[in-house]
Amino acid sequence: MHLTQFLKRFPNMNGKLTLATPQGGALDASPNPVAGYVAPTLTESTWPPGASVVLVEAPGAVGKTAAAVAIADALNWPIVFAEKAQVGSYSLSGLIQDAMGFGNPFIADVSAGRAGVVVDSLDEAHFRAGTENFLAFIDNVTKVSGADSESTDRAPSIILMSRSDTAELVRLAFMDAHVPLAEVRLDFFDLNGARNFIKAYMAQRFTETGRTEYNMPLASPGPFERLRDSRMKQVASVLLRRTDTDLARAWNEVRDFLGYTPVLVALAESLAVKNPAAERAALTAEGQSNLLREIIEHISHREQRKFSEHMRPKLHALLPPQVDAEIAASSMYLPEEQCARLMAFVSGEELAMPLPAALPDAVRSTYEEAVRTFLPDHPFVKGRRFASVVFGDFITAAACRTLEVRASLAGQPEDGIQSVGPFFARFLSDGNLDDEDAEIRESLVEHVVESWTQEADLVRTRDSEVLLSLVDGGGALTCRREAKAGHNEASELSFSISDVSGAIHIKRPLKRTTIVTDQGVIVGEPNKHTLLGPQVTVLANELIIEAETMRVDNERGRSPGVALASDAMTANYLQKVEAGPKDLHVFSADAPPRLRPWSRVLQGGGTWIPFQRYMDLRTILTAFRPSTKGSLSVLAAKLDGKIVKSNAHRSKILDELIESGVVSRSSSWYYLDLTSMGELGFGLQDLKTGEPGEAVLQFLNRCTVSTRAD
Repeated sequence: MHLTQFLKRFPNMNGKLTLATPQGGALDASPNPVAGYVAPTLTESTWPPGASVVLVEAPGAVGKTAAAVAIADALNWPIVFAEKAQVGSYSLSGLIQDAMGFGNPFIADVSAGRAGVVVDSLDEAHFRAGTENFLAFIDNVTKVSGADSESTDRAPSIILMSRSDTAELVRLAFMDAHVPLAEVRLDFFDLNGARNFIKAYMAQRFTETGRTEYNMPLASPGPFERLRDSRMKQVASVLLRRTDTDLARAWNEVRDFLGYTPVLVALAESLAVKNPAAERAALTAEGQSNLLREIIEHISHREQRKFSEHMRPKLHALLPPQVDAEIAASSMYLPEEQCARLMAFVSGEELAMPLPAALPDAVRSTYEEAVRTFLPDHPFVKGRRFASVVFGDFITAAACRTLEVRASLAGQPEDGIQSVGPFFARFLSDGNLDDEDAEIRESLVEHVVESWTQEADLVRTRDSEVLLSLVDGGGALTCRREAKAGHNEASELSFSISDVSGAIHIKRPLKRTTIVTDQGVIVGEPNKHTLLGPQVTVLANELIIEAETMRVDNERGRSPGVALASDAMTANYLQKVEAGPKDLHVFSADAPPRLRPWSRVLQGGGTWIPFQRYMDLRTILTAFRPSTKGSLSVLAAKLDGKIVKSNAHRSKILDELIESGVVSRSSSWYYLDLTSMGELGFGLQDLKTGEPGEAVLQFLNRCTVSTRAD
């Protein structure tokens, strides 16, 4: 129901009340709603006859306080901010009498259903006062509401606003007291409400700042609305993992994210541009991950602020006189602590250490009780699972990469990963220093590859590849996507790999991936099906295929779709292979029986060129990007410091490219001459097939000879 329909069910008082005694902000008789307030939808759960109290339940940060103020203003009711009140027996009636005087008939009018009061922030009052005092407060609420009246046609006179976990406690208290309770849920915005909220928010920001970009909804409504809807549509596609999404039809599936106030605030800020028509129709993958990160960090800091501001005075009051300690609000419930607790909450495991570590033992139990009350209502979770794939990707990636979080968990966070979404890889790469690759454990490689593949599918590109090298006990993983005019942006993520096991296990489908290792690769799982391709190359000392069936996907008939090469290859469980005669190439001295129809023989003679040298050449040349000068270029700091670094082989390849005139340097840039490259007999496209041609091998042989000569 709309807010206007909801308000018709309550008595509207004639004018605002006047307070005899101010109550320090705990009670406001004349609340002022936000200008241009856009009301979310309210959904009725139950409304029994004679209910004198209505419980409005909502997740964190949906806008309960804004709704409470708007309701109180519309009905001319006073509003109680319970987190600022002394919650306990007679606390509501006592607060009202202290504010209005003992002779004021207001409480009698509330009990008779002729007047009313809105009570906000029940959840914060709960963890601040404790369960016992909170239940005493609820008992006083029922008495003030006139719940003992025999009338069944009276209007409700008290509205309670609460998060879900505390709402359940209120529900049980009313049930135990055999008192009827009406229940309503404050839902996330519908599509029109979300659009109107963005517009209202930007109008408010324009009034506050005078910046013209906030006035675009009025100054350029058409271009602005197209930009707004295209970005909302792309976020919806991420959530639903679909490349084409109809916002109106799919809204109910994405409403708990795109209809969520903090998300809309961050989205509105991203839409504050001076020329909407000149903006790209959709966010780049990197830009969208930045937007989502800002949203999530905003919510995390909001949760930390709400929790710590109310817990700090309570904990200070409980400190024994002999304990000399300072409890800083800034040290409690930090995003890292939230991350660790959320990972433990979702997995059902206990933390390995108390958090925060510096909290005095004298108040530890009180702090933990408050967290147990607050955490289940965290916006990032719904029940025992993450509320959306975006929240799951962010928290899981943060847990895997952040040392403080890893140390707080009993097990390794990557061991519990069931699935990842399209932004896990990007979130995981956050936090690394400039010119340094993010470091991940080998157990995360498969999840990064899966996440990158999902992102490539979402931006509808086939110009994407993954390069994995595991050599000499170390490893490197590069996820790269080439730019395509008018379609998508170039992008690259790089990781160094630690804890190399000697045999990497790939359980999930692989496509557009090259794996080169002097160790082992295990593909698939027993009694299961595995999918390889298109464009998969695996070169390993030992290759074990554990899957029962294997299908090769060959895109556009390229040959081969999959190439597998190993001196030792086994496939003891493999019963069926689905692949065309040219889709799969198998290079092995003794291929397993099921793979022999696709066996190929490497031509002998010539010089041995390690496949890694081919990968080094690809890595160097594909780093060049189109520039404003019409040529391909790359910053010298990036090529020297991040790509070549101290790698002697790459250094020799770069030297040979410079000597051949393919690469030149001017000031702080390297430039690529495609004409000179063509004179060597190969081009950039030859480096994307996964198979080095004769001209590439001849060039690499020169580089190898140079290396040996040195």
